[in-house]
Amino acid sequence: AYSGSQDYNDIEFDTYVAAFDNQSIVYDIYNWEEYDSYRITDNYDIIFMYSKSMGHSEEEDTLSLALMEFLDSGTIDNPKNIFTAADDIANNAYSLYSFELYYRPLVKFYYAYLRGRHIPTGYGGGTDGIGGPDIYDYSEGSILITDESVIGNANQELPVFSNSPDVLTEGDCPEVYQDEVLYPQISSITNFIFEDGPFNGQAYAYHNSCALSLDNLIYKSFFTSFDLSQFTNDDDINMIVQEALQWFGYIPVGIDPSPVSEEQYVTVYPNPNSGKFNIQISDLDIANSNLQIFNSQGIIIFQKKLSNQVENIDISDFAKGIYLLKVESENKRFFKKLIIQ
Repeated sequence: AYSGSQDYNDIEFDTYVAAFDNQSIVYDIYNWEEYDSYRITDNYDIIFMYSKSMGHSEEEDTLSLALMEFLDSGTIDNPKNIFTAADDIANNAYSLYSFELYYRPLVKFYYAYLRGRHIPTGYGGGTDGIGGPDIYDYSEGSILITDESVIGNANQELPVFSNSPDVLTEGDCPEVYQDEVLYPQISSITNFIFEDGPFNGQAYAYHNSCALSLDNLIYKSFFTSFDLSQFTNDDDINMIVQEALQWFGYIPVGIDPSPVSEEQYVTVYPNPNSGKFNIQISDLDIANSNLQIFNSQGIIIFQKKLSNQVENIDISDFAKGIYLLKVESENKRFFKKLIIQ
């Protein structure tokens, strides 16, 4: 899904087309500014959406409504997926949120669905994490991939040439929206951080976030405040698209994903169960691991500090249904669907 008016020289459009063609995938193209209203049909599981300079007009609200409906249609067994690359979405959503315009779809999409936040100018952030708040031209710099990133290798540095990547921070769903979404307690995770730039070799927002991911069980989202074309190395662009597709569960032709299953770390058995089950933990620091179980409203119904490789859990007093199990160690976190019947 692309912006028909904002990609002035087709730079962004051509970047996505080249990256998709490099993956040998079949895809459709839509201009999200073309229609007054629309919906994304059920046959799509993955959306790549970009905007060169996201505004806060009716078009952006219409887009946000369609994307939220699309993500809400996901299920735990068949989650939906969205990749979003857009500068100014964080800044504009933050401005509207600051004026308590919570009803605006753009605000809800960014805060409740992408689970993003924005660090404004004056607080170490702003609308250009590389060049700084007073620079309106392009700046050379780089981003660094974090340990928890779903894309790329930890500590891998990617060069960029950009003019307005927003400064982000991670978060869970704000209280004002928590009754309107599933699993509001799940927080986004920082994937990329600002690294090099023109401030004595460092970016203006050095080591602040510029990309977030979220696995909300019924959908996955990846959001970066950089335009994809602002990554200066074509191999890096292809890697970002390829690994996003792999994380979304789409395996391009001829690619061996060699996935690392969560079962390597956390196994729940039996599942489904009557409320009595076992959790087996492997390759994690047990001394620093914690278990939490949430109901569908995001309320913690059970929590425990783990001390053994295999823990016996009894929550048979709770109602039958689907719950969310979270295991978190010092630098890893895992979510599992738990079914009590």
